[in-house]
Amino acid sequence: MKIKLLTATLAAMLCLTACGEKAKTDTPSEKPADATTESAEYEEVTTETFTDSAVVEDVPVETIPETNASVVDPPLADFSTPTELSTTYADLNNRSFKYNGKLMTVGVSTMQDLIDAGATIEKGSSSDDSEMNFDKEYKHKFRGQFPYGCLEYRLDGFGSHVELYFINPDESPRKVRDCVLAKISVRLDNVLTTGSLDGFSEKMEFAFDTSLTYDELVANSGEPTYEDHGYHYAVVSEKTPNHDSGYVFGFDSNNVFDGFEITWIP
Repeated sequence: MKIKLLTATLAAMLCLTACGEKAKTDTPSEKPADATTESAEYEEVTTETFTDSAVVEDVPVETIPETNASVVDPPLADFSTPTELSTTYADLNNRSFKYNGKLMTVGVSTMQDLIDAGATIEKGSSSDDSEMNFDKEYKHKFRGQFPYGCLEYRLDGFGSHVELYFINPDESPRKVRDCVLAKISVRLDNVLTTGSLDGFSEKMEFAFDTSLTYDELVANSGEPTYEDHGYHYAVVSEKTPNHDSGYVFGFDSNNVFDGFEITWIP
């Protein structure tokens, strides 16, 4: 009897042990489940990142090729040289006139430019200041005061009524023909007296008429400065601040236009 009870007890214990092992085997561990969840989340993030990268790659990127060539800007147009007569009678930025229809600018045009336009240059009132060998080098320095340091001439056909003064503006030797026109002086009263106005008008043209009145001048160019029997529009020289240049207009007591000067000092 005892043997039967012991056998039954052992059998029951073995049965319980076997059930316990089975229960452990059938119960899933929490950690693998967590790992699986984290892995799923990681995969989701990875998928989103990949999608963003794909969008970025679709945007075209401009590639600038490397080059060793230097970049050169296009040349700027030079607006300092006038191309036509001004509508302002005393335009300090355009001191031009025409000879035989060709534009000449005081401070820009040379003796050779006038010769090319058909002008004949004659000796001035002071023959010592009139070098007629136009290929000779001229070395004198202009100090800002006419007629010193100037080449003085007359324009053929008008006697002493039209005087021209040429200078060497940069103080480096240059041929006489390459000197720059720095002053033109016109005495209209003498032109009218000698009856050569018709020839003058045919060859020479200015921004203003020979019949100009003082009121017309002021209406067009503003109030001038009256000094030394003339009406001045001037600017101070850059190189010689003690001197200025520009326009001087003359009118007689009857308001008749009797002469003018156009000058340029560097």
